[in-house]
Amino acid sequence: MVIKGYSRFFSILLILLLVAYTLIASDGAAFAGKSDAAPEAASIEAKATLDKKDATIGEKIKLTVSVNYKAGLVVEFPELGQQIGVFAVKKAEKIDSPRPERNGYFTVERSWVLCTYEVGSQTVSPLKVKYKGRSGEETVATNEVTVEIK
Repeated sequence: MVIKGYSRFFSILLILLLVAYTLIASDGAAFAGKSDAAPEAASIEAKATLDKKDATIGEKIKLTVSVNYKAGLVVEFPELGQQIGVFAVKKAEKIDSPRPERNGYFTVERSWVLCTYEVGSQTVSPLKVKYKGRSGEETVATNEVTVEIK
C-alpha cells in the first residue's frame, strides 16, 4: 500500500514537471497574449468610401475613412484643409467614438462632405492616416475612390 501511494505521488510530480518544462520551453508561445514579433502595420487597416458612385456638378458627396486597428494604437486622421484634388471640402464631420470589434480590434470613422465642379471620372487619392504604437509614429494609406461627375 505504501508503494502505491509513492507511485501515485511520483506520477503526479512527473506530470507537473512535464507541464512546467513545456511552458518554460515554449517561452509563452502557447499563449495569445502579447507578441513582439508581429509588426504593428499588420494591426491596422484604413479604407475610404464614397456614399455615391455618380453625382452631378456641385452635389455633396460624403467621403468616409474607416480605420480598423488593434487595441493599443492611437489613430490620428488627416486634416484635409479646404481642397483635396478637384474636390472642395465643405465640411469636416466629427470623429466617431471607437467601436469595439472582435479579437481586440476597434473601428473608428471620420467623414468629410465634398463637392466638385469638374465633370468626368474624379478620384480621391489615398489619404494617409497616422497611428502611434510601441514602435513610434507611422502611417497607413487608404485606397483611392472614384466618383463619376455629370
